[in-house]
Amino acid sequence: MAGSPTRLPWGLSTILGGLLLTSGVLFLAYSVATYFELTPGSKVVVPKPVALEQPRPTATPAPPTPTLSTGPTAVPTMRPAPTRATQNVVTAKPTLRPVTGAMLAPPAEWVYATPMPVADADDRPYWGTRPRPGMATHLEIPTIDLATDVTEGGVITNKQGQLEWQTVPFIAVQYREMSPVGAQGNAVISGHVVTIAEGNVFRNLYKVNIGDEVQVVTADGHFTYTVDDVKLVKPNNIEVMSQSPNPMLTLITCGGEFDTKSRTFSDRLIVTSRLTDWQRNDATARAAESALP
Repeated sequence: MAGSPTRLPWGLSTILGGLLLTSGVLFLAYSVATYFELTPGSKVVVPKPVALEQPRPTATPAPPTPTLSTGPTAVPTMRPAPTRATQNVVTAKPTLRPVTGAMLAPPAEWVYATPMPVADADDRPYWGTRPRPGMATHLEIPTIDLATDVTEGGVITNKQGQLEWQTVPFIAVQYREMSPVGAQGNAVISGHVVTIAEGNVFRNLYKVNIGDEVQVVTADGHFTYTVDDVKLVKPNNIEVMSQSPNPMLTLITCGGEFDTKSRTFSDRLIVTSRLTDWQRNDATARAAESALP
């Protein structure tokens, strides 16, 4: 009859149905094998850190002491830290005079008439140009094309009621429980390496090498750290967040292989660096200079 649907021959229908069934079974088997990381390319692996393949220096040279020349657009320069030999010392015998007309006389009736130098005169060129330590707002490593904004975070309680270090989608996070940038101690910043929902701001961190510079911006200025160690550790290694008597910065992200069952990476990539230079922003520098006598 006209208009009736065309039916496939019985044999062709059987063949087509068998192909569809077989395709479904193969797809299911492939999905299961991929979940258990049995198929080629199913494992997510972060490349091994480049620095681990490079020869390590036998000794780390002592970093120069940074300072700035004066002026609102000062450029960082280097000079040795002041020593006792370079401090202003009064060698002349002071002239004494009696105290008269004082409402509250000091215990001794005599004071120095010769003006004494400012106690921190030699330290002011060193510390006077240093920005106040603070939380990072931006981080860059030019040698590996890494640039990301940074926000403040800390220890939080997850859905399972457990305490964990906070991660923030699509940007890096500095932990408030650790030291601020620019201060003595260990400032810690972490970021994701490869995720769909939370970004991959530290995807190139494995490329960093010893001696590379890490630029960190805060509200008051710009701090420069120099990388002195790169390593892979297990996720439960908390020693990498230990404090330090010197200003240092630790960057943390994931490394090694991704386990689909536990939904975590096998290692943590740790990049540590030491503070080597700094520069105040223009507004902070002008305010500091106006406050100096």
